[in-house]
Amino acid sequence: MSRCCRFVSDLHHFSRRSEGDRYESAIQQAAKETDVLVLGGDIFDFKWSTLASQNETIREACLWLMDLASLNRRCEVQYVLGNHDFNDPFMEALDDLAEDCPNFHWHRYYLQLGKTLFLHGDVADRFMDQDELVLRRQSWKKHGRPPAMYHDFYSLAINLRLHRLPAFFVHRSRQVAERLIYYIDCHPELDRNSISQVYFGHTHVAMDGYEFAGLKFHNGGAPMKGLKFCMIDAEIL
Repeated sequence: MSRCCRFVSDLHHFSRRSEGDRYESAIQQAAKETDVLVLGGDIFDFKWSTLASQNETIREACLWLMDLASLNRRCEVQYVLGNHDFNDPFMEALDDLAEDCPNFHWHRYYLQLGKTLFLHGDVADRFMDQDELVLRRQSWKKHGRPPAMYHDFYSLAINLRLHRLPAFFVHRSRQVAERLIYYIDCHPELDRNSISQVYFGHTHVAMDGYEFAGLKFHNGGAPMKGLKFCMIDAEIL
């Protein structure tokens, strides 16, 4: 029996570049209509948060998640972390949230439901295995929040559409698929033969059922100026 599922990622809430607020009602509606809502990482952006402190960002993020889960208790809310929300104090808060909301669950690196694999997708930047992903996430956490003036530079890059360049040089469809498959094949707990669909985020490049090596790959893009974005329907078998 299949279950109705939707996947959304890369909202980058609290960052200046995000237009995720435009989709709040649609996300709530999706949670009302589906059995499973998978949040595919970078839902919140701790590095580029415009809130006053890390603690405030954690508090607002948990309130957002609690509101989503508590108002839609028939829906499983499954949260797979990305690089921008991979934050130790936040993960401690997620443990508390999971205790308070039985329909809320979170995962550091991936989630497999039936033959469907969900992951953030930062392994698509280059070929890496699980150990390399762990090291990269740890390194990412050490970067800290950039100075305020960097937000202006980032906004300028968005306005100049420079954030679209990786789609042409780093995140081309075949490259991305090959790197995701490499990660799957290297992972000791994943079996490519048990997977038919892969849903991921991170690249900010929409992908609608791209087929490669017997797998189908899906990405909903990101709600930012000049980029395509949508929630994706995913059937779990």
